[in-house]
Amino acid sequence: MTSIQQRDAQSVLAGIDELLPNLRARAQETEDLRRIPDASVAELEEVGFFKLVQPEQWGGLQSDPTLFFEAVRRLASACGSTGWAMGILGVHNWHLAQFTQQAQEDVWSEDPAVRVSSSYAPMGAGVVTDDGDGYIVNGAWRWSSGCDHATWTFVGGPVIKDG
Repeated sequence: MTSIQQRDAQSVLAGIDELLPNLRARAQETEDLRRIPDASVAELEEVGFFKLVQPEQWGGLQSDPTLFFEAVRRLASACGSTGWAMGILGVHNWHLAQFTQQAQEDVWSEDPAVRVSSSYAPMGAGVVTDDGDGYIVNGAWRWSSGCDHATWTFVGGPVIKDG
């Protein structure tokens, strides 16, 4: 990590520290909504939380993951639900960076600020269609923390060949 990345990541952590009173004040609202309030997500976006582990080529800071997890720890100190859901939502920028360049382009080329949720547990059911360029999966999964604030979703499930 370069010194510029380190400085910028430290700025994100400082920004998160400034948000903690807001997150703490919204903890009951978060519980009542059963999701993270839009205002909290907007503030996290503004301070750069979702950029922490996103690759530089997509406008991210490409920080050491330990800094990301420190940010999540701080969020959880104010609101456990926000720490949980935003930690899961935010780490997908790192996960997507492990995919092929084409997969990254598919997700980030039009808008590098899109967020990706996930439901890896094989607790859903879907229909897979080969559209010639790839696969389209339509179905329903039981949960995906942060999905209300995501455009894309990683899903998991068993693959049953020939039937």
